[in-house]
Amino acid sequence: MAKTWTTPTAIHSYSGQYASYPAINTIDDNTATFWVASSTPWIIFDMGATKKITKIRIYQNDQVTSHFGWTSGLKVYISNDPANMGDVVWEGVLDANGWQETGLFSEKQGRYVKLLSKYSNVQGFSEFDAYAEAAGVAYSKTITEKVGFVDGHSKVQHHKKVIAEVVGFVDEHDKDKCKKCKPSSVILTF
Repeated sequence: MAKTWTTPTAIHSYSGQYASYPAINTIDDNTATFWVASSTPWIIFDMGATKKITKIRIYQNDQVTSHFGWTSGLKVYISNDPANMGDVVWEGVLDANGWQETGLFSEKQGRYVKLLSKYSNVQGFSEFDAYAEAAGVAYSKTITEKVGFVDGHSKVQHHKKVIAEVVGFVDEHDKDKCKKCKPSSVILTF
């Protein structure tokens, strides 16, 4: 699987918000809305499942007087436990208008991403995304390479992905009409 820009499924928690500028605005896919908070704000995003994350981006809206982190910067944390975010994975300044990216950091797996501003005044931002892919085993490549056929035809050439029922993938051909495929012809060797 390739990494893509992924919007969190929810906001787990945050330090505060102004009523007209709620935290939920950071994941509404609308760069015209924004979250505003004060006094060294932080926000924890819920990615919905554990992800492999290598960078984040935020959209800094020019309507917000002070961008999130402003010139003091911000810290990024990633964890599967929102009560214990662990060590900082990235720290720096992202205070220009528009989309601002952290740049790559060492891949970290986690469901929750916390942003902590180092600036202690009213500030905010519009949108958040993580550059992520689902965490877990890349089954299609691993299992395809280990598929064997007892009827003697090619392991991978003709039936590149004959593992549909085993791991939930869909075949690229119709097994019922294929003369070489028989349910008993596939064996998995792990």
